Amino acid sequence: DKFDVVVISYDWHPHDHCSFVESASEGKVAIKEEVKKFDPFTFVTLKEDKDRPEHQQILYPRHAVQNSEGGKCHKDLVIKDTDLSVYKGVKPNIDSYSAFFDNMKANDTGLTAMLEKENVTDVYCCGLVTDICVKSTALHGAEVGFNAFVIHDASRPLSNDNIEPTKKVLTEAGVGWVTVDEAVKKVTAKKDLSLKEYMGQI
Repeated sequence: DKFDVVVISYDWHPHDHCSFVESASEGKVAIKEEVKKFDPFTFVTLKEDKDRPEHQQILYPRHAVQNSEGGKCHKDLVIKDTDLSVYKGVKPNIDSYSAFFDNMKANDTGLTAMLEKENVTDVYCCGLVTDICVKSTALHGAEVGFNAFVIHDASRPLSNDNIEPTKKVLTEAGVGWVTVDEAVKKVTAKKDLSLKEYMGQI
């Protein structure tokens, strides 16, 4: 209730998505490496196609498949009818860590326009995982002109070893690194200031 706009970001992958280690091992992904079976969290080189230039991709176990239980939010997450939704990683041949763009910024999810329509200026990012999707979303949010923050104690990393490097990248890009309490205080203070400014104009 402290935030004016809430957006739920969903990974929403086809069953044969290019980020899946199963897809790579089954030969369903156009990659340069001549290996028949890959391990999870291996880097591969995706060949160029109509949607993407050649680039590196980490392979993950199959997850968040469209219209599956794995694509849903956790049952304990409170979602309201007024919350907005963004679906990413929907194309089979390109991944999307960020809720704003795919990994090559070739496709826009529509989130920027959605937030601008709601007159949003500050974006607070949290969730899974801190060092990949949360980081990428915050960086892209800052790139397109929002005041971006990561709520680190409401997020979890893939690896704890990545927390400090992630924090460094974010802070160097001008992204705030805050706790839940700090985020709520910032939002509340901004609302109070806006109300005072409004009352002063009456």
